[in-house]
Amino acid sequence: MSSDWNIGFSCLADKFPSSIRELCQLEGDTILFCLEGDTAVYQANLCELRNAPLKKHPRKLFCEVPYLGIPVVVEGGKAGRVVVVIPAKSEGKDSEIDQWLVAVDFFSQALIPAPLKGRWSGAAVCNDRIHLLDSEGRRTCTVPKDMIFSCTSLIPSNCSACNIALKIGVSGLGGPPPPRGQNRPSTANSILLGTESRLLFCNDRGVFGPQPEYSTFVGAVRYLSNPTGLSLSAAAAAACTDATDAVLLGTATGEIWMHPKVSTHPSNQQCRLLLHSDDAPDKKISAMALLPDGSLLFSQDRKLYITDDIPDLGGRLCARGRSAACGGRDSERLRICSKPLPVARVMRNLVFEGGEGADIALVAEGGDGGVALSSSKVDDNNNGQQRQQKVYGMKWMLSCRCDFFRTAFSGPFKEANQSVMQIPDTSFEALRCVVLYLHTDMLELRDSFAVDVAAFARFLGLIWVQEEAERYAEHHVSPSNCASLLLSAERLQFPSLRESCVKCAARNLKVAVDAPRFADLSKQAMFDILKAQKSM
Repeated sequence: MSSDWNIGFSCLADKFPSSIRELCQLEGDTILFCLEGDTAVYQANLCELRNAPLKKHPRKLFCEVPYLGIPVVVEGGKAGRVVVVIPAKSEGKDSEIDQWLVAVDFFSQALIPAPLKGRWSGAAVCNDRIHLLDSEGRRTCTVPKDMIFSCTSLIPSNCSACNIALKIGVSGLGGPPPPRGQNRPSTANSILLGTESRLLFCNDRGVFGPQPEYSTFVGAVRYLSNPTGLSLSAAAAAACTDATDAVLLGTATGEIWMHPKVSTHPSNQQCRLLLHSDDAPDKKISAMALLPDGSLLFSQDRKLYITDDIPDLGGRLCARGRSAACGGRDSERLRICSKPLPVARVMRNLVFEGGEGADIALVAEGGDGGVALSSSKVDDNNNGQQRQQKVYGMKWMLSCRCDFFRTAFSGPFKEANQSVMQIPDTSFEALRCVVLYLHTDMLELRDSFAVDVAAFARFLGLIWVQEEAERYAEHHVSPSNCASLLLSAERLQFPSLRESCVKCAARNLKVAVDAPRFADLSKQAMFDILKAQKSM
């Protein structure tokens, strides 16, 4: 790879198992990426990659996805943003996808009913809407974000699919007749891009956008510049503070072009070559993303590269929701104005990752006295082995909200001066859930550890959390989990929950006997189930 503009670039990571097919910024220095043939979404920290020796395929799991998807970041919700994974077009016989995965982070994820069923060849976010390009690259559909989640929710548990005919705009990319002397855009190698205020459609012939008089109708397209004549394979765009858009194009022949600034009027300028490949075995630029510091992140030949600041754009970029120019040392340099992270997300990052501000690490000890282990993250450096997991926090926050921690951190106990604290008789998942609640006021429960949370909250004296966790567990008793919940209720002494599990098993005995852990039930539990069945 070489540059005609003397732009510096470096390789951040190499030897991925396969090509990177999707690449986007999550927030700050954190990026999301997907690999060919892999349905999972991974995350990586650019600061760590820059400051560490060259890493071979660094992968940290962001979310498991049951289908091949395209991750897009949508602003809103209690955490400030949600990642929505759009079902992607795949080779072979496509199964119909009727659920979308949404995620705040690796901990908070959910499957919701899909506003639109099917698979899509492209997806972009613009004007608080998710825009979808159909599998043939000829039609677009628009889904408002309030169909995904409300501004008061952390993560949706369902999808508002009512009045779908009124809320979803469908259009053909042909639209109204183009200006005289111009042809309709070809659908070959189609890519959909979204900036702060403009939706763009790219293909081998050029970059297109909505006509001003059809600003709400996605299908009304016109040429914004001369055709590129390139074999397009990837693209990236961002809005500038001068009401234009910066667009970079990657090709199957290993070239990266800077497109003329996109505005409401066609441009007579030509694309300018930024970088080109010299000897890469696989020259295709498979994915691209513009970053807040003005650099370009791109993938080629199963490697991840990053450039220095891109010069000569003549205007600065702004993040979604911001239009004010930001100061800088060089007006010719690309700069993105980023909003501060929401408090809820800052605290979530602190609890999950530690770092600046965290002055205590908590480690769960299982009921048998052993250290609770978790394998919820992919760690290539650990060869997939289980390792001790820590939950992080701030002593003053924990002390303000819980008498147990106030006593531990302010009294004569050794924990007052230690940076690591062992928590007895609980699971890692329960510890993480409660510590997260104490820092964010968000109580996120799951069937698999709700009873553990209730027991741990009882130990800490957090009565409201205990009652909420008990109610959650009783509400979510089902034939498939009644046996495991019954065992937990007996072990941790929750008689009301035990009774609910017994009744559920008695009503659905033919299904419950095949559920996990049913064979582990005690003789007394089996007797109570049969007794309850006879009394029904």
